[in-house]
Amino acid sequence: MTSQTRPRAAVILAAGQGTRMKSPLPKVLHPVAHRAMLDHAIDAAEGLGCERIVVVVGNHSPEVRAHVVKRLGEAAIAVQDPPLGTGHAVKTALPHLSAEGRTLVLYGDVPLIDTATLETLLEAAGDEVGLLTDVPNDPTGLGRIIRDSQGSVTAIVEEKDADAAQKAVREINTGILVLPNAKLKNWLNSL
Repeated sequence: MTSQTRPRAAVILAAGQGTRMKSPLPKVLHPVAHRAMLDHAIDAAEGLGCERIVVVVGNHSPEVRAHVVKRLGEAAIAVQDPPLGTGHAVKTALPHLSAEGRTLVLYGDVPLIDTATLETLLEAAGDEVGLLTDVPNDPTGLGRIIRDSQGSVTAIVEEKDADAAQKAVREINTGILVLPNAKLKNWLNSL
């Protein structure tokens, strides 16, 4: 990977409450292949050579915070309190990010993401916004990627807000993206 495509930072979102897990163990700490899901996301960021890894945690989960501190140190923590959505979670990491370079946004509950896929995303994005999408057999319940006639993304429409034509689209948003830091602060402050 060239220095141009290497992200300056990775922000890993791990502040969700994981209520659907029906477990006292925080979702991102559930083991996959004998390791916490969160560790797989951290491994992917480290595999890219990120200069900075920030994990967004919630006050409701001291176990997640302790896990991150043990692995990356206290400086890797950004606290989202109260939880006000994905954009707000990334915004809590802003004080940890440089004004230059790019930031890769990952999720602590996506353990199967690999470095090769992320490298492809970074290469394709160049210095622009890059969005990782997928085309599952059944996109039910997922945000749809809406493109114009030139193939550019014009919208991401959540299923609950989608009309019949949009629901017929199979390309979905994974939520994994890369953003230029020079624009990130202004974008997040406009949310």
